[in-house]
Amino acid sequence: MQTPLVAVYAVRGQTARLPCNLTAPPEDPVILVLWYKNGTKTPVFSVDSRSRALQEGSNTRASDLFRGRATFQQQPWSWVLVVQQVEYSDQGEYRCRLDFQSSPTHNGRVQLHVVDLPRKLRIFTSGGAQVEGLVSVQESHPLTLSCRATGGEPLPNVTWWSGSNSLDLEVEERQLTSSLTAAPTSLSAPYVTNTLHLPAVTHAHLTQNLTCRAANTPVLPPLSATVMLKQI
Repeated sequence: MQTPLVAVYAVRGQTARLPCNLTAPPEDPVILVLWYKNGTKTPVFSVDSRSRALQEGSNTRASDLFRGRATFQQQPWSWVLVVQQVEYSDQGEYRCRLDFQSSPTHNGRVQLHVVDLPRKLRIFTSGGAQVEGLVSVQESHPLTLSCRATGGEPLPNVTWWSGSNSLDLEVEERQLTSSLTAAPTSLSAPYVTNTLHLPAVTHAHLTQNLTCRAANTPVLPPLSATVMLKQI
């Protein structure tokens, strides 16, 4: 039976923690910890404690892949590979192997996803004016608002909400570029736009906020921008 794949998400430039977990405390000490990436036969990181106790200091080796960014932490029932200042090139499937003095070897798998969060979220009227806070409207009249998220890798999903109720989950425009380092205001920066169309503003709309959310990872809160409709 293949070992279940554990998904780990990390933001580019921050720290990724790749766990090698046991479901029960080991019956005897771990003497060797090995990490492999994308099916390679040579470990990218290893902790060898065969000549000394793990807590007394072990022989730790990391491949040039990490350039000194990888360390190791032991926790109850878990042996964690810690990668600092994580990069896109660190993405991939990692396999960990725990060797014990006498117990059977344990294997685990981790899929590391490296994301770049959206840089900016802005709301525009149908005329192209950027709005913040309040939007002047007339009850029973139509309203169109566009929400644009700039940056992010992968590009985020942009949605409209009123409280906990979804209003529009469909993205109308995605602009891709090959450069992920473009300035947020640059025309070459990637962006995603979701345009909300209200056929008629109702009294209920005037009592609730309209919120646009941009998310590209399930483990971090979405970037959000909120406006309130004001009757004129």
